[in-house]
Amino acid sequence: MSRGDGGMGAFVGRQAEVAEITALLGRARLVTLSGSGGVGKTRLGREIAGKAAPGTAAIVDVAAVDGPEALAPAVTGALGGSDVSLLVLDTCEALIDQAASLVSELLAADPRLRVLAISRQSLTVSGEHLRVLAGLPGAEACTLLAALSGVWLPEVCDRLDGLPLAIELAAVRLRTMSPADVLTGLDDRFGLLVDDSRGPSRHRALATCIGWSHRLCTVGERLLWARASVFAGEFDLEAATYVCQDDELGAEEMADMIAGLVDKSVLLRRQSPAGVRFRMLEGLREFGAGWLALLGQQDAVRLRHRDFHLRLARRAIGWPRTPGSS
Repeated sequence: MSRGDGGMGAFVGRQAEVAEITALLGRARLVTLSGSGGVGKTRLGREIAGKAAPGTAAIVDVAAVDGPEALAPAVTGALGGSDVSLLVLDTCEALIDQAASLVSELLAADPRLRVLAISRQSLTVSGEHLRVLAGLPGAEACTLLAALSGVWLPEVCDRLDGLPLAIELAAVRLRTMSPADVLTGLDDRFGLLVDDSRGPSRHRALATCIGWSHRLCTVGERLLWARASVFAGEFDLEAATYVCQDDELGAEEMADMIAGLVDKSVLLRRQSPAGVRFRMLEGLREFGAGWLALLGQQDAVRLRHRDFHLRLARRAIGWPRTPGSS
């Protein structure tokens, strides 16, 4: 349990989120910060804790406890002080079922307690208010990179989807590489964005951070993640079903698999005038493409991707269907 900021550096950006979620904690007892790995959930959560409960927040890193049986004792110990008004549970995805159950029990037992959960997926606990984080917007991302490296590089921040972890790792490279070389190196971002400094292994490199999310997924969700990597931009359920289904991944499973990837922050969901759309951040998409290549399925999936868009084009211009087309 800790009450400080863990030695983290200066907090950059996200002032609107800090104000919004601090206010939300004033009227809601359970708020979950969710989002993809490297999006800055932990740093934001600790900033919010300092605003919402200055000096009275207990922080427990779920991933650091010694197994499921140790979670309740660790949290109980953290809550031992009578002045604790806010419990911050970080990396809940490490023991998601146990964390969800424990939070439900704690909220029922103590009506004064508030909980800020930090997780790559929701707890799905009654009364939960879910706040999904995106990457930093352009100016804030550039400000973070400049604070760390002294260089203002919008192109690098755009390529990294504004992810704070990726920006921090890029700043490490900028100590020894030119901006042009870093931009070129982002074609192999998993090879470039590695930090050999000591710290939690899941945070030392972009690949290991994303790999942590991969391990949280079911076999079917991993397969869909790999296949959906062929979409360079947004797509909908119809597109995913046509392109990604086969005997291993049936059409009837697609909606549930997509929902699972949204819940684990692998897919981002957007309600558009044309309906619900999904997309992957570039780092997640590149990771999925690597798995698709390892599976040896890239040619078959790309062919279905091509056929789907040809079908859309024919539908749009009113071409007659070719034999065997749908």
